[in-house]
Amino acid sequence: MNQLKHFARHIYLKSLTKSLFWGLASLLLSLVSLSAQVTTSPGTELLPIQKDGLYGFMRRDGSIAIPPKFEMARSFSEGRAPVRLNHLWGFADTTGAVVVLPQYEYVTNFAEGFAVVMKDNKFGYINLQGQLVIPMQYDHAREFADGLASVKIQNYWGFIDQSGHMVIPVQYEYATHFAEGLSSVIIKRKSAYLDKTGHIAIHPNFDWCGDFYEGLATVRMRSQLGFIDKTGRVVIQPKYDGLGSFHQGLASFKIGEKWGYVDRNDNIVIPAEFDDAGDFEENAAPVRVGLLWGFIDRSGKFVIPPTYDYATTFSAGLASVKVADKRGYIDHEGVYVWAPSR
Repeated sequence: MNQLKHFARHIYLKSLTKSLFWGLASLLLSLVSLSAQVTTSPGTELLPIQKDGLYGFMRRDGSIAIPPKFEMARSFSEGRAPVRLNHLWGFADTTGAVVVLPQYEYVTNFAEGFAVVMKDNKFGYINLQGQLVIPMQYDHAREFADGLASVKIQNYWGFIDQSGHMVIPVQYEYATHFAEGLSSVIIKRKSAYLDKTGHIAIHPNFDWCGDFYEGLATVRMRSQLGFIDKTGRVVIQPKYDGLGSFHQGLASFKIGEKWGYVDRNDNIVIPAEFDDAGDFEENAAPVRVGLLWGFIDRSGKFVIPPTYDYATTFSAGLASVKVADKRGYIDHEGVYVWAPSR
């Protein structure tokens, strides 16, 4: 549906006599785009569900695609979904067939053709065929991003490439993953950023720092949080008690015990009046009032009233919500596509 809307916004009907032609062109282009999306990222149209204590997958219209049969399941990525059977993790494909036998104590989703797996407290990487292509030799490991992955050997972190070669030596007290070309690391208890060559792009001046989103990253100096740009310049002074990341031009902030939203110029767009707040996606954000979560629009107005015990951000038109110990999916109108179940 997002693809159809995308093309519809960009097709200009120059005259009424050509409207049928352009309408057909729009439909054709949309179908091609949707086909390409499924080909390049199969499984994104499937979502995990739980019923009668077991996990399966539904389509985005709420129909069951893979009947519940797993002890646990997570979302698809690159045509594979982590699934658990007999307390061990493997992977299923979009038909529900188990293509990587459950044998691992821990797995991540696939990213750039690789998934992290763990057995006997050692981490390595498998490919989409389930072959162990980077041996289990690390004390911790993260997913690949921008062709590199951070790995831990004993007490220090470095980065490997997709051949398993250590391209940034193990030397950091902590390392995350590359986001927008930079990765945060800890050097002598201070946070800094590396570029992909291993050079320090932003020197260790911070007590903590997060990933870059939309060109800005959250940093902590003493007990307060603010934002820096990719040059390391502080663009929003550390003065907040809590901060989210920028999504769709807005970031959640906390003052005292309440949350609101600021823009990139540090203007308060939505006052701090919520007890918790998530990121904006698809022009809506989950917020909590008291014990219940609902959704607001970019003006701060509730578009779905606080009804849920927990709620995630929207993705491709749906959000996951929790009611008591049951989980379901709603659309932007608050209508259940999958009623809460467990």
